[in-house]
Amino acid sequence: MRGAGLAYSSSKRTASASVSTRRAAARVTRVAGMVAPASGRASTKPQAMHRRSSVLPSITMRSISWQLGHTAPATNRGRCLGSEPESDILAPRQSPHSYTTQRFRRASKHYFNNLGACHRPPPTAWPAPPPEASRRDSLSTIDFRGESNIREGLGITPVLGERVMIDPSAVVMGDVALGDDVSVWPHAAMRGDVQVIRIGARTNIQDGTVLHVTHDGPYNPGGFSLHIGEDVTVGHRALLHGCTVGNRVLVGMGAIIMDAVVVEDDVMIAAGALVTPGKRLRSGYLYAGSPAREVRALTEDEITFLPYSAAGYTSLKQRYLDGNA
Repeated sequence: MRGAGLAYSSSKRTASASVSTRRAAARVTRVAGMVAPASGRASTKPQAMHRRSSVLPSITMRSISWQLGHTAPATNRGRCLGSEPESDILAPRQSPHSYTTQRFRRASKHYFNNLGACHRPPPTAWPAPPPEASRRDSLSTIDFRGESNIREGLGITPVLGERVMIDPSAVVMGDVALGDDVSVWPHAAMRGDVQVIRIGARTNIQDGTVLHVTHDGPYNPGGFSLHIGEDVTVGHRALLHGCTVGNRVLVGMGAIIMDAVVVEDDVMIAAGALVTPGKRLRSGYLYAGSPAREVRALTEDEITFLPYSAAGYTSLKQRYLDGNA
């Protein structure tokens, strides 16, 4: 029944189109049949039927629309809506019976195809980058030396090793001790106010990282201090709270390590991992997930990559320090 209905609907539309086409053709033929006699006055009598039939075969759907005054442009691409007459944009390409449908379809297609071009601001040239000498001069005005970027907290001043770099936007305050060649990058925060923070040599604390501790109280007897070993890479926006991290560990971006967690040497913690309180991560394994779980053993290449990552940041921070020498 559904197929029969579709066939009936299709035949009905075809018949309607045929009737409309015949009516339009008849109208054009009547117009074409009106000739001007020698006297100059227009004749209102149509030509003979054989004259009409000779005209009909050359009439197409497009020429019918043209004869009736519905002129359609070749293309509207690349022009904004409103930059030309509505009749030029919305004129149908086919017979008059589908005028409303064609008007809607063409207007919608034209608008969405050119939406970005119509509302896009005129292009402007990017400013030329400053010369290399100018960039070096601007860098030299920023003091990355650690001793210039620490704060006293509760009467205790952080203790720094040799060649420590601390970005001026970072916060290092309270009972904090940083080993040699430690680097603290923009917007990192470490606050040793209610417990101590200790960070080993050549460890890098990257942008947006938060390091904090837990106070001594009835629910946390003795509190939880924060200890990070040597050659550790702490990725961007990581959070380490009252935990112990061994040597040659990579803490992925956005990872969270909670109170009383112990991370042994040569461990890789994936980005976004959540290490729940009191958990112990075994040496030589990759941990991922929330909560973090042991995924697999590290390969030899991954184990050798751990100190390599820390060495790269040690070299990079030295370039910042040398720019201020």
